[in-house]
Amino acid sequence: MLLLASAAYAQGMPPASRVDSWKSPHNQKRLKLDWNVLPEFKPTKLPDGSELPPKAPTPFLLFVFQNPTKESAKLDEKVFADTRFVLACRPVKLAKIRPAQAIDIPYLAQAQGIKDPTLIFVDRDFRVRAVLNSMNEFTDSKVLGEMEKLVGDAYNGKLGPYLGRYVKLLQDAEKLWAQETKMDQLREKAAKADPGKSKEYDAEADAIEKELAPAMEAIAEEEIKLQDSLAVIGEKAEELPTTVGSGKNRRKLTPQEIEALKAFRDFRRDPNPVVRAAAVEDLGAIDSAVMVEAILQAANDVDIRVTEAAGKALGRMKSDESLEAMLGGLSSGNAKGKLAAVLGFANIQRPYPAAAKPVAGMVSGGSDDLRRAAVKALHNLKDPSTTDTLVRVLDDKEAGVAVLAAEALGDMRATTANGALLQRIGASDWALQKASIDALGKIRAKESIGPLIEVFQKEQGLVDEVIQKALVAITGQDFLFNREGWKKWWDKYGSGFVVPTDLEIADAKKKAENALKGYYNPNKKKYHTIETLSRKMVFVIDISGSMRDSIVLPPDAPQEVIDEFPDRTKIEIAKKALIDLLATIDGSVYFNIITFAGEVKPWQDGLVSGSMRTAAIKHVSKLKAMEPPRGGGGASGRGRAGGGGGPSSGEELKTDSWAALMAGFGLQDEEVPNWKARSQADTIFFVTDGVPTKGKVTDVPKLIDQITEMNRSKGVVIHVITFDKEEAKKLAPLAERNGGQCVVRGWSGEPGKPEGKGAGGKPEEKPR
Repeated sequence: MLLLASAAYAQGMPPASRVDSWKSPHNQKRLKLDWNVLPEFKPTKLPDGSELPPKAPTPFLLFVFQNPTKESAKLDEKVFADTRFVLACRPVKLAKIRPAQAIDIPYLAQAQGIKDPTLIFVDRDFRVRAVLNSMNEFTDSKVLGEMEKLVGDAYNGKLGPYLGRYVKLLQDAEKLWAQETKMDQLREKAAKADPGKSKEYDAEADAIEKELAPAMEAIAEEEIKLQDSLAVIGEKAEELPTTVGSGKNRRKLTPQEIEALKAFRDFRRDPNPVVRAAAVEDLGAIDSAVMVEAILQAANDVDIRVTEAAGKALGRMKSDESLEAMLGGLSSGNAKGKLAAVLGFANIQRPYPAAAKPVAGMVSGGSDDLRRAAVKALHNLKDPSTTDTLVRVLDDKEAGVAVLAAEALGDMRATTANGALLQRIGASDWALQKASIDALGKIRAKESIGPLIEVFQKEQGLVDEVIQKALVAITGQDFLFNREGWKKWWDKYGSGFVVPTDLEIADAKKKAENALKGYYNPNKKKYHTIETLSRKMVFVIDISGSMRDSIVLPPDAPQEVIDEFPDRTKIEIAKKALIDLLATIDGSVYFNIITFAGEVKPWQDGLVSGSMRTAAIKHVSKLKAMEPPRGGGGASGRGRAGGGGGPSSGEELKTDSWAALMAGFGLQDEEVPNWKARSQADTIFFVTDGVPTKGKVTDVPKLIDQITEMNRSKGVVIHVITFDKEEAKKLAPLAERNGGQCVVRGWSGEPGKPEGKGAGGKPEEKPR
């Protein structure tokens, strides 16, 4: 059998042994594998009539089994026959169910991959913590590793030391059984021997019995102590710490620290992960080592949002005491605690060079989330000694991690990374290509100019804009999108060119920005006054009931304004702008259209070629804002719907902006955005007239934070188009933080006066 090479082994896990290797009948009785009934899944009623969520008396392990297979035989041979597994089934109860039963168990709805056979690990709160269902997962290291997690969360004790003590007890019991066997043999000999010899045998047997009695009693007492050593957390009131530190650094906790720990204790086991995450994040308000310790422990939560909240909490720490405690967390045996510590260093607001080396050591191994967090931390720490490490990360298997490394190298102005970044300016992954070019524009090395101009010679869409900005940032020259002009200039002056200083370049960039505003680029497409070079676009359009409302035009509006809005309803304005754009595209442009209200409905499964523009125009022309329920409410009500055209009610009459934006990225509607998935599109146009009222995330600042964080690894430009200045103020950061513009399609209501600015702070183009 395999020996555990995991953290569990280092924490006292004994070596593997087989149940049938123990000869003592007492040990065989101890090692009998008990099968328990399923714990009851129902809430606990309190005297005041309220209820507590269902809770199991102990964590438990479900064995899904019906028919013998090679896999189940391996379980019997390698796991169920392992002494440690049987002993672990004392604190982690074992139950057996058939595959058909799994369908009817409510908490298994969250589990995937259940088959015959499968091991399902469930904690006291009926949360599925792990599912093992294949031959390569049926190993002692996998199974015992998951059982150790269950024990760590449920008991004031660790599984490894518990099993180590139990195996020592078994070993002692084997020795006593050998003595007991010898005593029995001596009694038998005494019965058959002559009187003299019989007396000698009896005396020897009596001496053994005299030693056996207290030794066996001691083992029985040790077994009771072992059973009591794993006390269930919460069975009795936890004692809060009163001091922190050691030796001369030992001090009493402040009243604020004690109060914060008490408040956290009340919420950390809440069934809602959002509540647990908020409770953890609140701990960061107090800058001290004791808070760091509590946060690192809380980070070991089944939900990644709680771990990320722990990272945010740690990021608020500033004192040497706290940061030293965080540094200790980097070497924690707790994987999620380690992740939280790294995320903490990705958020801290002060230099801390001591963390650079240990964090750099985490970017080449560990989970994808840990590597990503480590790169973010190195970006924040900005230690020059880590640039070589970040260059190596440009080859990471996850493009999203490589993108963050390129971003970090640019902000650190790491000249030694210039060559590696140049190798990626033609990358197939849009986000990595964009991040590499952006980084070169910040590093500003002369050797970047020629390769960038060479790539710029071929029209490519949105990346042309990125290259043009990088060339201006490096050279201070500006030939806009005149590819031949850039090439001729470099051929003539390149050999003797000297890169301008940062001060000189700042003035040149301002001039280039002003020149770009007045430059007409025939390759740009326009949607709601926003111009783009993108060739991979997704249009996400709100069709809720309020989109039936009309914008307000002043009585003395000029004729060109009236002509711009022949139909003043919001949905018709959105449709006209999209149809006008679709009429101008060709087969080189790829796009999709997603409508949303209470539900999200993509027109196609993914991006399609501009050759389908006619079908798209027909689809758009038929779009209608959802109607309110017949007999109630008007079209101007804030009720929203998720289809098109017909009356709706209930949940359909709400706005699920989160699911709509997820669909824009080509993702499923998940509470935790998938930063690894690559987006087909490089641009999203998000058209809405209000904030969300339904969905996984409805808090607008939180929605913007999570979308922006996910998008760091995707590089998608997000433009926001809305119809109300006040709503635009709330949604503008979504565009501003994701490289886009936010514009208001409407007028102020003052006679003859349009909205002066788009919500993004840029002048809104006057409709013509």
